[in-house]
Formats: sequence, C-alpha cells, structure tokens
Amino acid sequence: MRKHMVLAIAALLLLGGTAGANLLRNGDFSEWTGIYPVGWLVEDTTKARVERSTDPVRSAPAAVKLTRMVEGTGNNAGIKQLVPITGGQEYTLTAYALDDDDNASAGIGISWRAADTSYISHSGTAYGDSTVRTWQRVSKTATAPANAAYADCLLRIYGFTGSQAGGVVYFDDASLVQGAGAVEEPGQLPAPARISVRPNPVSGPARVGFAVARAGRVSVALYDRTGRRVVLLADRRFEAGAHELTLDRELPTGSYFVRVTGAADGLAKLVVR
Repeated sequence: MRKHMVLAIAALLLLGGTAGANLLRNGDFSEWTGIYPVGWLVEDTTKARVERSTDPVRSAPAAVKLTRMVEGTGNNAGIKQLVPITGGQEYTLTAYALDDDDNASAGIGISWRAADTSYISHSGTAYGDSTVRTWQRVSKTATAPANAAYADCLLRIYGFTGSQAGGVVYFDDASLVQGAGAVEEPGQLPAPARISVRPNPVSGPARVGFAVARAGRVSVALYDRTGRRVVLLADRRFEAGAHELTLDRELPTGSYFVRVTGAADGLAKLVVR
C-alpha cells in the first residue's frame, strides 16, 4: 500500500457459520506444476486440452482453460479431484464458469465412490449458460450414498449435437462444502467482529488480525467489490488462537474486502482505498 493510504473499516460476517471450509485443494487454481493445476487430475487430453489462463481470470493469478478437442456430443472431459467425504451427508460443489462459446458448455458434477474408489453413482450435472457472457456461478448440491467414502469432483467441457471442436470454457474459484452452503456467500453484521485491520486510519502497511477457533487450513485474501481476488495473504494451516498478517500492496483507489475463510470465523472487513 502507498504511504499515507487511509483505510476506513466496516465489519461484515461471511457465511454466518452456515457453510464449512472448502474441501478442495487449489480450488482457485493459484498453484500449478508445469502445465497442470496442483491437486487436480486431468482426465483425457485427447478430448479436452487443459491450460493455465491469466486472461480471462476471476481470481488472480489464474483460472483453468478447457478446450474441446472433439466434435458433437459425448466424449466429455476436463479435470477432477478425489475428496474424502462422509456417506449419507449433503455436499455442494460450486465453481465459477466463463461459458460464452457456442460450441461448448461448462458442466460440473460429483461421482460418488466407495472406500476402494470404485464407482457408485453420479449426482447429475449442473451446466453453465452459454448466453451469459461473463463469469457465472454454477452449483450442484447432492447427498452422498451411505456407502460413499469419496466425492470425485468433476469440472468438464461438454459438447452437443452439431458442435465443432475448438470450443472453450474457463473455470475458477471451485469449492466443495458439506451442506447446501457456499464458500463466499455474504451474511449479516457480526457482534462483535473478530477480525481487525489496524491501525485505523493507517499510513503504510496494515496489520490484519484474525482468530482461529480450531486448527486447520485458513485462507486470508483481499478482494475487490466484484469478487475478484487481488491479493492472497495466506492459504495454509494455522493453529487455534490469534494471528496477524501484513497487508502491504499498491492498490488503485476503490473498495476492497479482506476475507478470512476456512477454520477461522468466516469474517470480512471492508477496506476503502
């Protein structure tokens, strides 16, 4: 942040405890090994090419780009991630898709698998709308079979009768949570809020303080008012207790949210530049 920058703070509560932590690894596609996203398995590159995208992107620094390599319907592929779950419980898979190509559709779904990873059943597929020419939220909520031990989370590019090869869709900010919630839904004002940005007002770097109720992975990030992530301060395991991070970044004039999600209290603060 520039010297003499002044931050005005207003507290907001995210999730209100109605949604759990994101069970997916690297759901924002910020981590890549070579040409593939960390934590994700590429299904079949003869059917769908997988690439890192920095433009377009919903949350910096990257999204995943899928290009359909075959014509017509069927032969749908993309990326997937196998996540341990509890049988008989409800889960929600969510991703943001940019699906403005008339030769392809974005789709997400869950394949339920047993302890030996054998296939049990499928949740059904939720599709993006190719007439929406911007990032859109696609979500699928389903209950795991009682004998399920894993959710195989699928982000795919789909074809249809008459579609040509070369269609493109993008995915970003994917999450799997237990229940019917989502990772970044707004809630009401907390009382009191247990996240701080100080000093307030501030010149120079700011300190972001937050409390973790239980040990676990916590993500702390700065978002703009459109929901695009602009700074990731931390995404790692924190022990229970109070923690503090430094927010020191050149920012254009505008409004931002510092959001804390995961094993923390799901809080955010409005930061005005």
